[in-house]
This record gives sequence, C-alpha cells and structure tokens, in this order.
Amino acid sequence: MKLLKKSTLAVACITILSSVEANAAFVPIDFSAIHNSRIQSRVSVVPEGNGVLLGGVPFNIPAGGNNEWRSINQGTGLNIVDIPINVYGVSDVNTLMNTDWGSSSGSTSFTIDFIGSDTGFYSVTLVSNDDTRDWNLFFASNINGITTVEVAREVPGMNNNPDVLDKQFISLPADFLDETLITMRVIDNCVSGSSCAILSGVTVNAVPIPAAAWLFGSGLIALIGLTQRRTV
Repeated sequence: MKLLKKSTLAVACITILSSVEANAAFVPIDFSAIHNSRIQSRVSVVPEGNGVLLGGVPFNIPAGGNNEWRSINQGTGLNIVDIPINVYGVSDVNTLMNTDWGSSSGSTSFTIDFIGSDTGFYSVTLVSNDDTRDWNLFFASNINGITTVEVAREVPGMNNNPDVLDKQFISLPADFLDETLITMRVIDNCVSGSSCAILSGVTVNAVPIPAAAWLFGSGLIALIGLTQRRTV
C-alpha cells in the first residue's frame, strides 16, 4: 500500500511538471470556419500543412482549398470576424496579415481586439505602409521590419511585382498572463481599391503555468523523498 501511494504521488508530480512544460509553447490557432480564400492563389511559394515555420513561428496552413480570410471576399464595408483562441496565459500573438491595396501615406488601417476571460482587453491598430502592406507591393510597399517582417516572397508575382506574405508580432499586456485569451477580433472597414485586410495565420505564445504549480510539484518530490526515508 505504501508503494502504491508513493507511485501515485510520483505520477501526479510528473503530470504537473509535464503540464507546465507543455504550456510554454507556440499554439497555432485554427480559424478555418471563416476561411474564404486561398493563400497560394496570391503567393504560391507559401508552404501548406500543420506547423509550417514562417519567421521562426509555427503556423497551421490547411492544405488544399481555402486557408485564409480575405475581407474583400466578405464584401465591402465594415467586416468584423471573431477568432476563438481559448488559450491560458498568452504573452504575445503572431499573425500573418497583409492587405488588398493599402495606402503608401499610412492613411488606412484596421483594428484587432484581444478579449480575455477576466479583465484582459487590448486593442491594436495596424497601419498601412508600416504594420501591413499590399501583398503585391503595388500600393503600400513598406513595413517597419521590427514588429512586422517579411516571411515569404514570390518573384516575379502579379504584374511583375513581388508577391509577399508578412508576419506581425503583437505583445499583450500582463493582464493576459493569468487568464484565458478568449477571442481575437478583427475589425476592418473594407473599401475596394483603398484597403481590405487579409488574415492568413494566427499563433499565440503561452507562458508556463504560474510558479505555484512548480512549488506544488517540488513539494510532492520532497514528500516522496521523505516517505521513502521513513519506510526504509
């Protein structure tokens, strides 16, 4: 009976520690429910599949068929889409986003809201020719190279311009570290010939379970050792 108790404690401890490690990782998000376009119809060199590395970050890009959301395909005007995240302790979010058209003067933009399970809320505006750009580099062709970087390029592309795919890094406030990121909401006022958002991938980075879990696991290890010494 004593051996069974020690074994149970050991299993519980291993489970807790493994859970902590498992939560400290990139989590690609599935938003296939809103896919209405295909990345490779714009940038054919973008690979497909689960865990595709782009800019050092794994993204899930479904093979075959539609695998991105394109605002213009939903229609002009105000387009709002909610992407379910449901991941605890998110520290930052990586997106694959470009635009149809865009403004070289930075006069166009769209918004992303992040909504948590408690008080967490964060809104970021992505500005054309800085945070995002035209995927064909005809209208808006610049990015800042810091929070937005290029991860794929096809040359020549449409109209002999390069076709590109860019990745954004969005750091969330500390409020999200101890709650669940429920929803990522994209708000785009799509105007044909001006700017319409394109979302091709979302991956969140979740931090480890709070240190209390480590302390609990360490306590279990100490208890196992103490039990073993007492039963020798």
